[in-house]
Amino acid sequence: MKQYYYIDKSGQQQGPVSANELSKYGVTRNTLVWKQGMTNWQIAGNLLELSGLLASVPATSKEMYLLGSFTSWKPLKMTRRADNKWEVYIEHINSGQYEFKFSNTTDWSGTNWGGGRDGIHTVNQGLGNCITNIRTSGKYCFIFDDNNLTYEIILIKAYNVAEEIVIGGIGIIVKIIGTIVVIALAILLMWAMATKWEVKARVGYFVICTVAISLIGAVWGKNW
Repeated sequence: MKQYYYIDKSGQQQGPVSANELSKYGVTRNTLVWKQGMTNWQIAGNLLELSGLLASVPATSKEMYLLGSFTSWKPLKMTRRADNKWEVYIEHINSGQYEFKFSNTTDWSGTNWGGGRDGIHTVNQGLGNCITNIRTSGKYCFIFDDNNLTYEIILIKAYNVAEEIVIGGIGIIVKIIGTIVVIALAILLMWAMATKWEVKARVGYFVICTVAISLIGAVWGKNW
């Protein structure tokens, strides 16, 4: 009789158990399983011999976010499409290796999914970050199915060398200008304090500086 190992809800490997016993231990169609002879861990529901024995788990997430090193781990809200699939578009990702996860909250207080690799686009709870190698700079769409716990990374538009130079150049110019503006605002604020502006004028100027610096900070955080 075939014996299976599985990853439990805490991310720990358990087993071996027989196919008929898997459901008794809380294994569902979304659980990662492995048996002797398999090259990699697989979602149980993708194995014909198990799909009829295990219960499916309906999607329950009301929101979904993509967090990754390509956005400095800032959450990007995903949009729900048909068939429990969530998607989000990223206008520009440079070629390179990146890590990411899917989460149903912005602050990691809920459930998050990881553990995927190129060629193994399946995830589970409690696992480490997904890792992908982006070979072509461009616009990408990330799609996550929170029912069968699979994902896709689709290249929407590839950028050629000229476009990369233009996009990168614009980003650098904007950031340089932003830095100069922040320095100028700081100098003017110190001058205002030194010349003893009226209190109302100082308060108003401080508000303007705060808004300007916040906007510049947002530009700096943008993934050009």
